[in-house]
Amino acid sequence: MAFPILPRPRVVASFGVTAGLLTVAAAPPAHAQSLRVGGGVAAPLEPSAFTDLYSLGFHGGLELMDTVGKSKRTALGFAVYHHRFAIDTEGVRDQWRAQGVPNDVPYEIHGGTFVATEAYFYARYALARSGASPFLLGGAGAGITDATKLTVRLGDTTKETDAKANVDPMMTIGLGIDIPLGPVKLFGQARVSLILTDGDNTIMTPITVGVGF
Repeated sequence: MAFPILPRPRVVASFGVTAGLLTVAAAPPAHAQSLRVGGGVAAPLEPSAFTDLYSLGFHGGLELMDTVGKSKRTALGFAVYHHRFAIDTEGVRDQWRAQGVPNDVPYEIHGGTFVATEAYFYARYALARSGASPFLLGGAGAGITDATKLTVRLGDTTKETDAKANVDPMMTIGLGIDIPLGPVKLFGQARVSLILTDGDNTIMTPITVGVGF
């Protein structure tokens, strides 16, 4: 009996992490340095194996950011976000049905969580000088993708697969808003992230909320 074809893991690699931290940390003290911590959800967009076999994922991460220029509207930063997408068992069963596997065949599916970690440098521009401020951002870096061990039992047949981590370049664009709240700033942002893998590229839309210090 046929087994589902799972997407190869593709996660944003963390090359340049040390350089990014040093770059931000070494900025002149006159600038407005900020540490931002956030989390949220991410929706798969491409390829079809990603959207068919996985639904919403969850992520968390942090950013180090420093404003530049006299206007303080432009900021440069470095971000790391870690995503996890649990396998959608109904999506797997839909594949089996399409391949002619009867609904009454016993099955078990364990593992197969898709893991993606983004690590990227970015630039952002605030559209307002004070108060609630919308902003635009764009960045580039690397992605490390991986998946946990997948064990599938279909009828009397059991199959296990182990994915190997891949490192690929990535790009991201997005928009968001900063909301001052006393000594901190709340923020929300939505991005499109493209991991440039061989063959089908991996695309997802992270939506993040968090706080900046």
